[in-house]
Amino acid sequence: MAFTFDPNSPAANQAPSTSQPIIQQNFSSTSSILAVDHITFNNDNGGKHSKVTFNVQSSPSSPSNPEAVAYTNVGSADTNSALYYINASTTVLLSCVKAFGVFTGIPTNGAVTLANGYNVTSVTSSSFGQTYTIILNTSCTTGNNVVVFAMNNNAGSTLNWSFVGGTLTISNARPLQVISFIVLQA
Repeated sequence: MAFTFDPNSPAANQAPSTSQPIIQQNFSSTSSILAVDHITFNNDNGGKHSKVTFNVQSSPSSPSNPEAVAYTNVGSADTNSALYYINASTTVLLSCVKAFGVFTGIPTNGAVTLANGYNVTSVTSSSFGQTYTIILNTSCTTGNNVVVFAMNNNAGSTLNWSFVGGTLTISNARPLQVISFIVLQA
């Protein structure tokens, strides 16, 4: 998207009537640029962000305190943009959460209902509530190099897990207990 803008208009020696079309074009372009990611003029919350669009993958130099920068760069798992945060002391990958879920285990084999989840297609129980197979949405992860935190919330214990081809398997769970998990990938 390109915007026409004349930074030299109006010039000190220009009559407003002469430069009016250029001034109107400048105002129109400014309004259009702001409308890309902001709530625009004459609206409640005008000027606030409605979203943030990044168009470049580039790692900036570390800013001095108290400044901080959010930016996109190539992710570790693939060449798609990943969201990062950098300040004077650290860089953090913000877009590493790929999937999560919470459900109550069932004492039978079959479908399990998620209480809350993201990027999860289905959860099924086998081994009478001891093992759960969690199918993630296609392409939310790349390869099998992931980190998973899986916990039996009621017992306060971590659970064994394996991950292959977009399928997370949690084992040694207890039926009728609340199980939560999160899948991370850089």
